[in-house]
Amino acid sequence: MTPKERFLKKIIALLLEGKSLVFIDECHFYQHGTRIRAWYPPEDADPIVLQEPNRKGISVFGAVRIGDGRLVTEITEKYNALTFLKFLSLVHARFPGSIFVMDNALYHHAGLITDYAFLTDIDLLFLPPYSPELNPIERVWKLVKKHATHNRYFQLLSDLKSALSDEFGKHFKPNEELRKLCVMT
Repeated sequence: MTPKERFLKKIIALLLEGKSLVFIDECHFYQHGTRIRAWYPPEDADPIVLQEPNRKGISVFGAVRIGDGRLVTEITEKYNALTFLKFLSLVHARFPGSIFVMDNALYHHAGLITDYAFLTDIDLLFLPPYSPELNPIERVWKLVKKHATHNRYFQLLSDLKSALSDEFGKHFKPNEELRKLCVMT
């Protein structure tokens, strides 16, 4: 049995036991948005999507509970053990008693995080290495990019932040769209 198969078997067992699972990840959204192919009627002029040669963007921590699709996000300056601890404590307050599932980013395994998890009785479960397809929040990031950043250029970082806040705001309460999106198959 492969690590991915073992992981899925464990997830299914936890769900059958009625456990609440919260999947955590990080995503960076860039000021120049995301370019995708688009079809436009021949009579319309092709749109021009501006691009700037910069890597300015906004870093976001996110967590989604797969039972009801409730989303928690937090914008951060950088990703490290301290900023992740702050986010983990926020998520723990919103979803007490849940099992937190995340990838193997180095700071997820930091002593600061494991000590906090032990002291607060948080269960951490790590995805198999190189398995983003097993993390439902990756689908959430894709949806957010589709609605908020595809084929858009944000002249100011505050414009990007506003677009992201509007999109995230649609999913802070339990909702059917994310619940369906995050179904474990």
